[in-house]
Amino acid sequence: MSTCRFCGRRFANGQAVKAHLKGCAEYLARPRGRQLESVRRARPSPSNDSVKAILPEPLPQVDAPFDPVRQLGQQLTAERIRLELREVEEAHAELDRRAQSKTRERELETFAKNEAASKADRERTAEARRNEEAARERGRREAAEQDRRNRRRNAIQNVKRQVLDLWWPDVTARTELKSRALKEIEAGLSPLPVEDLPSSELVLIAEGIRDRLYREAKAIEQNAQRCAARRRDLISYGKGYLSRELRSVEGLSITEKWRIERRVENELESIGGTESREDIEDQVESILEDEGVGWDEDE
Repeated sequence: MSTCRFCGRRFANGQAVKAHLKGCAEYLARPRGRQLESVRRARPSPSNDSVKAILPEPLPQVDAPFDPVRQLGQQLTAERIRLELREVEEAHAELDRRAQSKTRERELETFAKNEAASKADRERTAEARRNEEAARERGRREAAEQDRRNRRRNAIQNVKRQVLDLWWPDVTARTELKSRALKEIEAGLSPLPVEDLPSSELVLIAEGIRDRLYREAKAIEQNAQRCAARRRDLISYGKGYLSRELRSVEGLSITEKWRIERRVENELESIGGTESREDIEDQVESILEDEGVGWDEDE
């Protein structure tokens, strides 16, 4: 006795089992499931060879009549397997396309990130270079400006030494005049492009400033001297006028005369020197009147 291990039916011998397998539904369905699973794992290309590989091997020919129903069933089964294989292949192809698309997206994203990082690095490098160049340019400008200031300062100081070191003006306030001349020459030369002008021209300009200040100081001193001399003359005239007036007054004691003379002298010390002799006479007569000293109008 032999038994079909797919459906469990029992037959007289193995030849009968083989004949039974051609129409055994369990046999025809069971290999399909195992073969589809193997197809999913192996992912073969859709071809006649792959279909032939998963179809059941033809059973040995036995002496049996031709069964068209069984043959049609076998053809339908094979066609279903081909369709399912095609669907599996298409599904795997779609999965591959999606995987490739995601891979391309990741590659593009990585490329964009790398490009952005490279661009940022280039921009930082360029910015650092620009900053360095700007710093060097500022340094050059500052150095050039400092050199220009030094040349200007040296030129002005040299001119002041040439004009004032050996200059001794014949005025009383000589030190004050020289100090003022230093300031005036500095102020007069500072607006000029002294670093570009010849030294002789700068010296002439400085001498003009110096001589102007000297003339002004000399005129002020001479005027002060004249004023002082006139003031002394007016004080002396006032004292003489008082003396003559007191001699014409009778009955004054020596003490009263001294007191009036001291008062007049003190009053005359306050004059500036620009008064006239008539002003001095009026001032002396006003003091005498205030002191109660008079004289006879007829005399």
